[in-house]
Amino acid sequence: MIFQRVKAKLAILSLLLLPVALVSCGEENTTTTKPTVTTTTSSEDSTITYHVIFQNYDLTILYETDVNEGEDAVYDGKTPTKEEDDEFTYEFKGWDKELTNIQEDITFTAQYNSIPKEDWGPIHWF
Repeated sequence: MIFQRVKAKLAILSLLLLPVALVSCGEENTTTTKPTVTTTTSSEDSTITYHVIFQNYDLTILYETDVNEGEDAVYDGKTPTKEEDDEFTYEFKGWDKELTNIQEDITFTAQYNSIPKEDWGPIHWF
């Protein structure tokens, strides 16, 4: 009699555990769930910034900064220079584009005035 009760309980237990055994013995569960991402922004977080590069005539980078959309870029470096050559000295005159209302990543290149060296020619002593 005890044997029949144990046998009945084992039968019930095996019926309850059978679905678990079938799931764990079968193919791998390939179903994946993606996490839910909630993005919240406030007016303070929605500022768009752009990368601004200031470079010299020879493309060397003089200064880099990030500027909020619609604001003006400000160069905060040493005054750009260009070495003189046989004919000219060079004076910095500004940038190749306006520094106002930045709407994209942008590069500004230094511009120079060419100042001719005076050629006095040979000196004649009379």
